[in-house]
Amino acid sequence: GCELRLVSAAHAALSRSVALPLLVLLASSAGMSHASVSFLPSSFAMGCLALAFAHWIEASCRAAPAVHSRPASSGLDLTARAYTSSIWWVAAASLVGWPFAALAGLPLAIDATAALGPRRFLF
Repeated sequence: GCELRLVSAAHAALSRSVALPLLVLLASSAGMSHASVSFLPSSFAMGCLALAFAHWIEASCRAAPAVHSRPASSGLDLTARAYTSSIWWVAAASLVGWPFAALAGLPLAIDATAALGPRRFLF
């Protein structure tokens, strides 16, 4: 489920030539198949981080200047929503699952701050 969401985000945002090797690597890795069926805090964190990275891929590709368009709405636009959901998945992984998963959120926070601006990222 979570890995498939990551592959579909890579396919939609990047290309099929990126998604296909990712699918092969994820399917052939022994750690993914064994950890995904066991209910351990680290396997929960793995699933949450896969979802966080899927949302991050979508957000960073939307924030690219060639693709980026901001709809005129009063709420958060799609890019900010994708960054927000990615941050929530990292928070769930580190609070509920494995505390060291928060380290995976550091590059995400730097990217979100650069894409949205520090004022918009924090508020």
